[in-house]
Amino acid sequence: MSNPKVSILISLYNVQKFLLEKELSDVRNQTYKNLEIILVDDGSTDSTLSICKQIASKDKRITIIHKENGGLGSARNTGLERATGKYIYFCDIDDTIHANLVERNVKVMEETKAEMIVFSFHVIYADNSSPEENVVFPNLDLASNEMIKKNFIEKLLLVRNGNGFVWNKFYSRDFIEQHHFRFKNHRIQQDELFNIQFYPKLTHLVLIPDVLYTYYIYNTGNNRSHYIPNRFEIYQDIFNSFKSQFKSWGILNSKTIDYINVRFWNGIKDSILFNTFHPEFHINNIDRKKHIISILSKPDVKKNLEYISKTHHLRFNDKRYLSAFSKQNVGLIIFWRCIFNCLSKIKKMIS
Repeated sequence: MSNPKVSILISLYNVQKFLLEKELSDVRNQTYKNLEIILVDDGSTDSTLSICKQIASKDKRITIIHKENGGLGSARNTGLERATGKYIYFCDIDDTIHANLVERNVKVMEETKAEMIVFSFHVIYADNSSPEENVVFPNLDLASNEMIKKNFIEKLLLVRNGNGFVWNKFYSRDFIEQHHFRFKNHRIQQDELFNIQFYPKLTHLVLIPDVLYTYYIYNTGNNRSHYIPNRFEIYQDIFNSFKSQFKSWGILNSKTIDYINVRFWNGIKDSILFNTFHPEFHINNIDRKKHIISILSKPDVKKNLEYISKTHHLRFNDKRYLSAFSKQNVGLIIFWRCIFNCLSKIKKMIS
């Protein structure tokens, strides 16, 4: 087997805790050694940059890029522009990559000449709220776009814990550059929009059952704990991007329509019940009401609420919210939000 260079791209923002704990040991100690490790510091305000420099002094394969804060998508695009490896791998600093991840993927890439690999991963809930589990993909060599399309929904889209991540994918850089794929400059869920553009263009995709990554799910520190000014617009963009890609690829059917509508429904709830009431959203009650109604008045939202009401049996909470959303009754939305938040707090106190 040849020994091609692999570019590992890691975007960093205020992650001194993880850098101090591991010093990128899982990346630097890969069994495959021909690596280009590109660290993109996205305008960190803590000690991230200085710690990166300390680690880089111990490993000449590390390159550090410091840029103004622009979000994860912007940071990853910066890394892509600098990458020179034959293959591209993205990893997240708060997870763990297994020692043979790169070696295994390079071997499969070189043997199959695939454009992308999807590999399996381990899931750990940091708060122990659920048992650990493996998300395992079948061993599949899909050597045409028609074969990829045939397997996409069941094997790639409808996967437990999702499959929009970039960290369980291994990419051909030539393929990325051929189509000039880049991340959108969103604060959340950039991975999915980056990956969804690949599938209609791929001619060779390989899935492998090897568990090569450990994914930690945190209740704090995730995108639900941050105020994002354009949260709704991002969810709407994701909805429309998926719909457009599925339609152009010829797979806009009952399963994919349901998938994107359920995702959009959850996004609508997050945008109104979480984002609109976040302490960092400095707005008076009159303007808050106008903001909520402006979301609920959008044609895409109205169609989504109608779809959900006709096709899904919702939990009690969601039924109440759906009814209040459909009526654009902000007072009722606030009432139910207060009730359910209080019940949630009482439940936590009892448990």
